[in-house]
Amino acid sequence: MNQAVITNGGVSVKKIDPKTMESKLQKNVYFAGEVLDVDALTGGFNLQIAFSTGYAAGKAAAKGTDMKQIAIDGPAGAGKSTVAKILAERLDYMYVDTGAMYRTIALACIRKGIDLADEAAVSKVCAEADISIKYENGVQVMYLDGENVSEAIRNEEVSKAASDTSKFLKVRERLVQMQRDLTKEYNVIMDGRDIGTAVLPDATLKIYLTASVQVRAERRYKEYKEKGIACELEEIKKDIEQRDHNDMTREISPLRKADDAVEVDTSDLTIDEVVQKIIDLWK
Repeated sequence: MNQAVITNGGVSVKKIDPKTMESKLQKNVYFAGEVLDVDALTGGFNLQIAFSTGYAAGKAAAKGTDMKQIAIDGPAGAGKSTVAKILAERLDYMYVDTGAMYRTIALACIRKGIDLADEAAVSKVCAEADISIKYENGVQVMYLDGENVSEAIRNEEVSKAASDTSKFLKVRERLVQMQRDLTKEYNVIMDGRDIGTAVLPDATLKIYLTASVQVRAERRYKEYKEKGIACELEEIKKDIEQRDHNDMTREISPLRKADDAVEVDTSDLTIDEVVQKIIDLWK
């Protein structure tokens, strides 16, 4: 020990994001240098580790303080995605469609033909699936095993499957980490079910967007009709009611309004009115 240049031990690198050196257990805590459990042969390796990790941690910590987030939560059909996309364009922020991520996992499970109620099987597919997010011409594109599935995930079967599979812990853990990673690089607007309560609890602004079940069902019906998708209004209404129940009663990160969120009921508002209301809150 008296002659040691570097010793074993320290913070496990498994608990550190290698891109930013941020702790995976505690947000806004960064580790660098020999406090990490990293060692190598003598000859400057330990110095290089100290320099490189110190640079990465410092850069990420400084940048992290500048990033802003708008979190939009609410039930299906409330207009979250539509409003979030317009806001992102007007504010020049990155729009993160978290629902598309869960739909991609659901599509992977459907293609594997597994029982969507089998948590172990769903978790295995989630762990093994090659899922990535790319931004092409400013638009979020989802890739599954190298295939662009942005259109394939937009149907009622995948929507229902996403509601079933998103309740499992391993699914949420993987996708929440992906979502948080994006906030380190961009100012973001993120919509979903638990953004303000679980994914981005320190978001700069939190919005809870809602609307009556009837209005939400009519919106979804109109959307499907415009795309040429066969559907029945009453069936869509039942599906929305069931999805609300599933989202609000699931054990992990249920849908609820964050204590510091502003509720916006869109039932009797136009899209432009909703967008302007949120921009006014943002200002």
